Amino acid sequence: MSPAMEPASPWSPGPPPAAGRSRVPVIVLSVVAGVLLIVSGVMTFLWLSTASELDKTEADLTAQVNELTGTVAERDTQISELNDQLQQTQDELSDLQTALEGTENQVDVLEEDLDTIRECLVMIGEANAALDAGDNALAESILADAEPICQEADRALGF
Repeated sequence: MSPAMEPASPWSPGPPPAAGRSRVPVIVLSVVAGVLLIVSGVMTFLWLSTASELDKTEADLTAQVNELTGTVAERDTQISELNDQLQQTQDELSDLQTALEGTENQVDVLEEDLDTIRECLVMIGEANAALDAGDNALAESILADAEPICQEADRALGF
């Protein structure tokens, strides 16, 4: 058999390319495949890096939210306690105002009673002066006018 007629082995380089075919499309395809491989590697790295940063940021923000939630709960408790204290103080103030009004009313009554007692004593003193002067009629008239006032004074003094 002649070497041209020998069957081709699977490991043999094969027949030489035809004279009209060029290797340019194979080179372009190889370059494009290499560029795509590099771009896909860079994109995968960027995606993993960004995902990692996002996970870390999410964890940080979750921790901050939890911390702030705790702070808000603590402040809510403080506000509730302060509102309770404020209500208690307002109740005490209201009680004191009521007591003060009662005391003011008592002072007014005591002043009226004091005026009544003073008026009774003045009238009795005038009646005594009239008796000392020898004017019994005037003394009796003054004592008659003083009778209801002195009875009110006796009531004020608890007699």
